[in-house]
Amino acid sequence: MQANPIKIASFLFAAALVMTCGGGCSSLWSSSPSAPSTPAAPVAAANRPAVPDNDPQSLNVFGEFDGVERTLAHAYGAAGFQQHTTLEEGYDADVNVDPTGKWIVFASTRQSEHPNLYLQRVDGVSVVQLTNDEADYAYPTFSPDGKQIAFCSTRGGNWDIYVMDADGKDVVQVTNGPMQHVHPSFSPDGTKLVYSCFGSKSAQWELWTVDLTTGEKRMIGFGLFPSWSPQKDVDRLPEGPSARQPLV
Repeated sequence: MQANPIKIASFLFAAALVMTCGGGCSSLWSSSPSAPSTPAAPVAAANRPAVPDNDPQSLNVFGEFDGVERTLAHAYGAAGFQQHTTLEEGYDADVNVDPTGKWIVFASTRQSEHPNLYLQRVDGVSVVQLTNDEADYAYPTFSPDGKQIAFCSTRGGNWDIYVMDADGKDVVQVTNGPMQHVHPSFSPDGTKLVYSCFGSKSAQWELWTVDLTTGEKRMIGFGLFPSWSPQKDVDRLPEGPSARQPLV
């Protein structure tokens, strides 16, 4: 009777495995603990930015100690990146710089699982919390004169667009309804906003503009995350997959 080649192959493989592991497989099945890994060496102090003493009496709301402006933020890497916020928990996101280059506004979960909006000087460490509730906030942006901040929030139930003063006061709701409205951007003269809205009929992200004086809204195309061109002589959005339509 002819032998089954599959059984012969299996037998030969098992025999070879036993012969091979006779002197060298103990390490494969050993349950003895491995040697402890060497802990990573601490980062040299010279590579860390200097941290001033935390004296609450000498720290003002602008993050200045004893009334003296902070030195420039520490630069990291060859590209010269500068770190302006530090967190132990949560995240900072959606940062926007004001026209003077002295202030930043951003969304953060540093004090809640819901992102709120914060204001901070670029050369400071203290932050000013602009919103404080259980809603979510995102995509804050300064007006061209730096006096207002537009943002989107779920404070009304859905994602809608709002505008407030740069100190967090006088909040005005710009959009409403069942659709989701996100990512506002000011026109160069500060009188209008462009934003994205998820259309109920198109089932796509649409681009809309709104006149902040009259409240008139107009759909101009399709896209997401629009940014109004800073050119004052023409109303235009950057060409690309996220914003394909000029404002004409």
